[in-house]
Amino acid sequence: MLGSLRAAAVSAADAWQVGISLAQSTGNYGRTSTTDLSAATTTLRYRGQRLLWQLRLPAYSISGPAAVAIGPDGLPVGNSSAGAAGTVTRSGMGDPAMTVGYELIRSRQQILELRASAKLAMTSAARGLGTGRNDYWMEARYLRLVGRWTPFLDAGYRFNGRPANVALRDCPFASAGLSYRVTRQWSAGGYASWRAPVLTGRTSNEQVALFGRYAANARWHIDAYAAHGLTTGSPTWMGGLAFERSFSQ
Repeated sequence: MLGSLRAAAVSAADAWQVGISLAQSTGNYGRTSTTDLSAATTTLRYRGQRLLWQLRLPAYSISGPAAVAIGPDGLPVGNSSAGAAGTVTRSGMGDPAMTVGYELIRSRQQILELRASAKLAMTSAARGLGTGRNDYWMEARYLRLVGRWTPFLDAGYRFNGRPANVALRDCPFASAGLSYRVTRQWSAGGYASWRAPVLTGRTSNEQVALFGRYAANARWHIDAYAAHGLTTGSPTWMGGLAFERSFSQ
């Protein structure tokens, strides 16, 4: 969702953007043992007047029960509620994800963008770094500038692949929040997110988060966030930091 807020700050000129983000989460996801997940993601993005193209390349380190793997949305999932003996740590590259988007509405006051994404199964499912299946999703993102305030909404639907050992379900998702521009360089806000269960009999993923953004100049941006899960299908805690550099044409 923070990507939508960054879009509002991009000038009308076409621009390439390169970003590196670091994230950490912990939770038991309805199991008896805790799973810790570290993620480092490199993002290459192009924004034209209305067009978006994006490539995300994640790397993971996951430590927890052997039956738990990286799920379709980059969070742990497992096919059993029973706790596995011991803790297993696995590290490596995750599945790359590609996104194309188009802004149906773009003005100084509002942006409405439609996106289509695909996550390609190119990593080791046996090591729990992915599901071994392609995933696809579509979403709509809307934000509106009201003085220093920016309310935003995000809603979509995921079509998840069907691994042999995990009965994943397709699921809708949504989030809503509010950002406030404190100064020319600083902004802060919060949002709530929801995603339907990806496994039968499990709870939905529901989180609330606070975030901040610092724009050192027109090219360098830093984002940080901290989130708390409200259900057993969510990480108990999750936080991240992102650095982004823009190259205008």
